[in-house]
Amino acid sequence: MVNFADLNDIEQIINEPLPVLVEFWSYDCLACNLASQFLMELDKVYVNKLKIVKVDIQKLPVLAIKYKIKSLPTFIMFKKTEIMFMIEGFGDKFYLEKSIRKCLK
Repeated sequence: MVNFADLNDIEQIINEPLPVLVEFWSYDCLACNLASQFLMELDKVYVNKLKIVKVDIQKLPVLAIKYKIKSLPTFIMFKKTEIMFMIEGFGDKFYLEKSIRKCLK
């Protein structure tokens, strides 16, 4: 799992052939902290199948605006720059993982 603070890096990552799950988060977001623990687990399960990156919206507000982030955390799955899904909030980790599995087929 990688944290990004550079706009060019994130744009380069989502252009890679490996699917990318991006979490838009903030340090003071409790749900984001809970999601981080789950993302660390997913990072181990989907090694070499999925790249997980975190974008702190306080450091990169331009990305939050670009992707119309309205609540935190927000997860966007990219597959070769195409948005496969967008999930706002972290209420159901099973739904998030199910959505990821669908995209990896």
